[in-house]
Amino acid sequence: MTTTRGALAGLLAGCALALAPAPPAQAGDSPQAGNPAQARGSAPCGTSYATAPIEVSEPGLWTYTYVLAWCSDGTAITSAEQRITHREHSAACTWAGRQEESIVVGDGHWTAFDMSAYTCAVDGGTYGVNPWASVTFRPDGGYRERSGAERQ
Repeated sequence: MTTTRGALAGLLAGCALALAPAPPAQAGDSPQAGNPAQARGSAPCGTSYATAPIEVSEPGLWTYTYVLAWCSDGTAITSAEQRITHREHSAACTWAGRQEESIVVGDGHWTAFDMSAYTCAVDGGTYGVNPWASVTFRPDGGYRERSGAERQ
């Protein structure tokens, strides 16, 4: 699935980041909730953006939710932070952890990727599944998302 969302949707979604705990702020940090610069203890964030929650699930078994937050000085991205949550809806599946995460700095945009893993025992068999999300994002708050799940 590929979706394009505007900067306004990203700004509104930033409220969801306030629910996730962040490390204590350091001197000089901005007090904005969900600010990736604050969470990483770096310089204050000029403008903060966030994706709407990206949800991938196997109904009745598990749900993986991904949110990307980033800071911009207006012309360049200055920092980014990936956050995931996982929920298991059945004892048949267990979360095996994050398998891969990356943020690649590009010319005029950055690309973030995260992949996690679940192990499920259903109908007498065991299988693995890897939910993932990828977001290409810009300093103006615009972004394009892709997500899915690969069954092993």
